[in-house]
Amino acid sequence: MMHKLTRLPKADVKDILYVDPGFHTGLFQWVSLSQCFLWTQLDLPNKVKDDVPRLVIMWQNFLAIIDDWEPKQVVVEDVFLRPGDPKSMGSALRGNLLLLDKLAAGYCALALSREIPFSLIKAHKWKGQMNDTAVRSRVKLISGLEFESEHVTDACGMSLHGMGIFA
Repeated sequence: MMHKLTRLPKADVKDILYVDPGFHTGLFQWVSLSQCFLWTQLDLPNKVKDDVPRLVIMWQNFLAIIDDWEPKQVVVEDVFLRPGDPKSMGSALRGNLLLLDKLAAGYCALALSREIPFSLIKAHKWKGQMNDTAVRSRVKLISGLEFESEHVTDACGMSLHGMGIFA
């Protein structure tokens, strides 16, 4: 299905892989600006209880994606504690924030292992104070795209920010 951008991009984000790390990591990459794109979600396995093997599985899946999709650059949303945000604070209290930080760092290291430059972007830099519902609405308004996954939606939103058309 073809989707049409409602705004013209100010920058080309073709072949840049956008990553929203999480227990359900969202990945999004434009193949061309004629609405050809790739997206997927990597899920942290629940059956494996030890964190290190769980991370290794996610990193192996990410490596398979970058080998297949061949991005020219990787942009990863930076993991950080947002004081006052119940979701962020709860994640920190459960120890999940550190796990997500390790996951994101691993994605960056794997990109470098394939000689793919990476950058980190803070959530407030690309989406300001928008909540998940507002981000989903903005992504749909601009791109016509809707995803079941909040993480894939965020990765797509980061790509639209990279084009200069998300605001």
